[in-house]
Amino acid sequence: MGNTSKVTRASESSWPGARHWAVRFRRLSTVGVNSHSPLTRRLLGRIFAFYFSVALAVTAAQMSLQYDEELGKLQNEITAAAQLVEPALSKTMWNIDKPGIAAIAEGLSRNRSVAGLRLEGDQTIILGLTPATPPLPSATRDWKSGPLSKLYEQRFPIRHPESDRPDKTLGTLKIYASSITVIERAMNVLLAIAASAAIKTVALWLILYITLAQMVARPLLRLAGGLDRINREHANELPRMQRRFARGQMDEMTYLLNSFVWMRGALRRSRHKLFAYQSELEQKIAERTRELHHQAMHDDLTSLLNRRAFEHAMTDLMRSPRGAEAPNVLCLIDLDHFKLVNDTFGHAAGDQVLRQVAEILRRNTRPSDTVARMGGDEFAIILHDCVASDAQTKMGRLEKEVASLLLEKDGRRVAIGLSAGLVAFSARTGDDLRHAMEKADAACYAAKEAGRHQVRVFGDGAAALRRKADRDWINVISKALAEDLFLLYAQPIFSSEDAAVQRIEILLRLNLDGNVVAPSMFLPAAERYGLSTRIDEWVLEHTLNYLTADPAFAQRVESVHVNLSASALGNPRFYRFAVRQLRHHRPPVGKICFEVTESAAISRLDDAVRIMNGLRRRGVTFALDDFGHGASSYTYLQTLPVDMVKIDGSFVRKMMDNPVSLAIVKSINDIAHLAGMTTVAEFVESNEVASALGELQIDYLQGFVLAQPVPIERVLDCLRPVQPA
Repeated sequence: MGNTSKVTRASESSWPGARHWAVRFRRLSTVGVNSHSPLTRRLLGRIFAFYFSVALAVTAAQMSLQYDEELGKLQNEITAAAQLVEPALSKTMWNIDKPGIAAIAEGLSRNRSVAGLRLEGDQTIILGLTPATPPLPSATRDWKSGPLSKLYEQRFPIRHPESDRPDKTLGTLKIYASSITVIERAMNVLLAIAASAAIKTVALWLILYITLAQMVARPLLRLAGGLDRINREHANELPRMQRRFARGQMDEMTYLLNSFVWMRGALRRSRHKLFAYQSELEQKIAERTRELHHQAMHDDLTSLLNRRAFEHAMTDLMRSPRGAEAPNVLCLIDLDHFKLVNDTFGHAAGDQVLRQVAEILRRNTRPSDTVARMGGDEFAIILHDCVASDAQTKMGRLEKEVASLLLEKDGRRVAIGLSAGLVAFSARTGDDLRHAMEKADAACYAAKEAGRHQVRVFGDGAAALRRKADRDWINVISKALAEDLFLLYAQPIFSSEDAAVQRIEILLRLNLDGNVVAPSMFLPAAERYGLSTRIDEWVLEHTLNYLTADPAFAQRVESVHVNLSASALGNPRFYRFAVRQLRHHRPPVGKICFEVTESAAISRLDDAVRIMNGLRRRGVTFALDDFGHGASSYTYLQTLPVDMVKIDGSFVRKMMDNPVSLAIVKSINDIAHLAGMTTVAEFVESNEVASALGELQIDYLQGFVLAQPVPIERVLDCLRPVQPA
């Protein structure tokens, strides 16, 4: 045994592919022979039943043909033997040589093909036969009609040796052959053929068994097994079916059929569940859609309508028959001393005050009236079917109730109030939304100028007061531009991943008699009177001067963000000014990033895109500020050539308390990254929000919790220290 294994290993190693094919054959033969496959056995049984039937028919045909062939051979042998002895036998019979005749007959009878003979003449000689053996009929001369175990007779005439006449004979030699001899000779040949066929059949059986087991039965079993794993509801019935399969009571096809039947039932049940789930999902989608619509049209803090919904409601009212016939009053409300509340008590207290004021407005208006929070500490009301005098009386009562709100903390008290501007409007007055809002805003401004805590109805006096205020600011702005009274402040923008990557945003302030004035006080007047472009030019020039004068500053920051107004973005004069400044100062590529709002960009879209592309070719990048605030932000994100998106701070501030705001922040970030842009989150006011934004993979963070705006000379102190490499 050991020698045999050595010889086998030696033969396998003698040819590199021998081991591979030997292992493969053993694996296939093991799988084919040992696999429990009723289907394979059934198929092979039917195949071999058909094969056996055909083989029997073929064997019978071969037996008949072989019998005829052997019978012909035997006839030829006997004829040859008779022709060989016929001359000698003729002479001995002519000479009446009885011993010679007997000797010739005895020699002829020793032939293996001869079963017996009869010599008939003057003397009858019988050899190998008994005298009682009945002669076969004459028909046996054709050698094909004799029955089995009978004798076949062949007659040969013994011609006269001295006569040429064929009909003159001395006697007749009758030679007999047994059918058993013919059958034995035919069977020897057929046995050799059968042995060869048996070997081929066994080999074919093994090949078919292995092939069917590998290519039919096993894949069917795998498929059935996969279906069994799907049909988990029938886990209790699987062992019973597997036992039936193991006992041969079912084959692979039956097993697979049962699995399909179970799966059909499971699919039907799943379909019913799917329909139920679809109905539930549609209901949830409808509810979520209503919720999102409510979120889009309402202020999250106060649950009042937001600016967009208010403007839609007012536009619809102006176009409706009700707005054309009935008098209506637009009221703009601005809270007094609200900034002091935020600075003294914090934003949480400020939010509580806004909610209380919203409740007062809701409680003191009719269901038919429209109440909205416009943003910050500004509210708006549309009083339907109301004249200006009644509206003024109602606003007076509201002012007194709001003035009763008193906040106190650590001995400090802050009382708030409201200033309201009213304007009556209808379709007959010819006002549109913009003009009505401007008139109400002028009246509100007049109320503040009159000492606050006032209610004013729009009239010539209010408009004149607003124009006077604008003229005052125009004088201040013109003086600031001439005498460099503007101040550059900066607020850092930090990378959420790399501490070494930091940006800053340039913010504008005004030095008015030693007081720092926020841009919200003077920029509206500058925009109305066309001075915002000159202010943008001043900011860009002084920012580039500072970058050139302080190399350390330019090296520490990745990019400097400069805000552009709507008028500058579409102004060819500003474009030429910016190109000259960039050529003169030559800042590194990407060092200057212009921030533009969506509303500013789309107000003159074609001009804005042309100017933005021209500046980008000169190494400037662009950031889309307050993204998400506009109604068509995603549409214009594909149109405007921007490199960065600054997510609107109103969503960032509320993302921890409002799932919709969180989803909006995430979607903006995902879409911006998909478009190849970076993202900045504004108004980051808590560490919790900063951590959540980092998990969302927002690229940059900006807000008071990280760093507050400071004069540009001090901004380097607010940046994170960079560790040396």
